[in-house]
Amino acid sequence: MKSLLFLFALILTIPVSSQSVIDKTMISGGITRSYKLYVPAVYTGTSSVALVLNLHGLGSNSLQQMYYGNFRSISDTANFIIVHPQGTTSATLGATYWNAYFGGTVNDINFLSELIDTISANYNIDANRIHSTGMSNGGYMSLALAAALDDKIASVASVTGSMTNLFPSSAVNTKPISILQIHGTADSTVKYAGDANSKSIQNVINYWIGHNNTTSTPAVYSVPNINTSDGCTATRYT
Repeated sequence: MKSLLFLFALILTIPVSSQSVIDKTMISGGITRSYKLYVPAVYTGTSSVALVLNLHGLGSNSLQQMYYGNFRSISDTANFIIVHPQGTTSATLGATYWNAYFGGTVNDINFLSELIDTISANYNIDANRIHSTGMSNGGYMSLALAAALDDKIASVASVTGSMTNLFPSSAVNTKPISILQIHGTADSTVKYAGDANSKSIQNVINYWIGHNNTTSTPAVYSVPNINTSDGCTATRYT
C-alpha cells in the first residue's frame, strides 16, 4: 500500500502538459525591458497562431496581469500565445505605467512594436491575428497601439481604459481596427464622462467610429443579468 501511495505521489508530480511561462528581456530605446510569455502545450510551431498582448494597469506588473486578466486556460484550447509585458516606472507618478500619450519620454509604442517583431521571429505567429488588451492604463495603451501600429495590430480590447487628450486627432493608419471598449458608467478612476486628462468614453467610441467609417447608430443589446446582487447591469452597443 505504501508503494502504491508513493507511486501515486510521483505521478502527481509529473507535469501533465508542457505549457510554459517564459521570463524574457530585451533592449528597447536603450532600456532593458522584461516580459512573460505564455506558450500553450498545444503549440507545435507547424501552423501559425495568434498573439495576444495582455497589458497591466497603473501600478501593477506583468505577473499580476497574467493572473488578473487570465487567458491561459483559453490559450490552452484555442492555441494562441500570450505575452505579458512590463511597463516602466514613471518618475512623476512613482508607479509602473504605460506611456500611452501621457507625455512621458519612454516610447512604449516602439517597445511593443519591437516586442511583436521579436516574438514573431521566434514563434510561428499569424501576422493577421495580433491583438492587444489591457486593464485601465493597459487599455489606454492598447488603444494607442491601435492608432499607431496598423501594420501589426488587428484588434484591441480596452477594459476600463480611455484615451488621453494628447492622443493624435486621427490615427496614423488607414486600416480599420476592431475595437472593444468595456467600461462602467460609475467608474470613479477613469470617468465615463472624461476629465481634464482623458476623453469621455463616448468620444473614444466616436473616434473609432470615424476612423473605421462605420455607422454611428449602434445595434443595442441587453446583456443577461447573471448576478442580481452586484448592483450593476450591462448593455452592449455594436
